[in-house]
Amino acid sequence: YGPNPESGTLNIQIEIALCNLGAGIRIRDHGRGLQATTDGQGITNTKKRLATHYGQSASFRLSNHPLGGAVAELEVPA
Repeated sequence: YGPNPESGTLNIQIEIALCNLGAGIRIRDHGRGLQATTDGQGITNTKKRLATHYGQSASFRLSNHPLGGAVAELEVPA
């Protein structure tokens, strides 16, 4: 998470959607966005755990939001 670099306020949006295939979770902050070019230990461990439990059926993505901030998206089967 990251605070807005201009105002210093912290705003985190969390969206959860259920569908026939499972659940999708989307988390966005309004900070500076992703700065690193490689995954850290926590992201690497998260991806490994998802692969262990769900194989190719789960996905995890990190990206920068076009209006600022970072977005984490997770999809898991039912």
